[in-house]
Amino acid sequence: MTGIEKITSVVGMLDGLHQELVQGNKVLIESDDFESVGIYPEDELDVLKTLQDNYKVLSFTYNRPKTEIFAFSEEELSELKQYAVDKELDENYFITKELSSKHYAVELLPSFQEAATKARINSLPKLSYDRQLDNDLWKNRDYNDPNLSNFVTVSFREGLVVISTRGGWPTPIGPNLQYGRAPYNFMQYLFAHKYQTINIHDIQEEVDGCQSKTDLTELVRNCHFDKRLKKIFFERLTKKSVRFKPLMELRGEELRDFENTIINFRTNNEKNRKHQLT
Repeated sequence: MTGIEKITSVVGMLDGLHQELVQGNKVLIESDDFESVGIYPEDELDVLKTLQDNYKVLSFTYNRPKTEIFAFSEEELSELKQYAVDKELDENYFITKELSSKHYAVELLPSFQEAATKARINSLPKLSYDRQLDNDLWKNRDYNDPNLSNFVTVSFREGLVVISTRGGWPTPIGPNLQYGRAPYNFMQYLFAHKYQTINIHDIQEEVDGCQSKTDLTELVRNCHFDKRLKKIFFERLTKKSVRFKPLMELRGEELRDFENTIINFRTNNEKNRKHQLT
């Protein structure tokens, strides 16, 4: 998505929410609203700042997301986990998403309506400032900074194995695992027994479709984990045993490599999506 496409999408989203207001020009939005129009979390602030400082059609304030899981009280964490269970959501993915979510109060200025009208017919002017939005790379990272770190996670959502960073867009690492087949059942078992050492006999006895499996490294590979992701999310991985850790904190080169991995998966996913549409 180009810079002007991101601007147009967010203006359209804000216009729709504005029209739902009974009175006033203040719109309350959160990260999920950006996700609904295809904006990655790391681009939310840049888009709003561009609309505020360059297009001059709004002003906004926001609350910073929590920086780590320990920012939740035990009671809050318990409530989040119970909500995830009740809604049949992946607990690890849901909590990581809650960590990264931002909330914004956006005041739409009188000039906003003209921008909204132009957005409806895709005729918003492309300003030179939009170039900073023309890619989804993490900006101004100093990977030599010893204080720079981020939580990274893998989750399993409706057959998709998905990776993300705190504050980042969940990105599938491969096509859907087929429901009921060995890789799908194996992934479900891994998440049900995360941070536990599992041996091949456990898998053969307890996972449907895996009775004849003899190599856990092959099962992991069939779930789309490549060498880089295996190193991050598997504390132990041999033919006979595995220990899975779906939430990790990375620093320096490891963090850079993981973020580049996400970018590569995004690029491939977008190419595949366009190919399917042609």
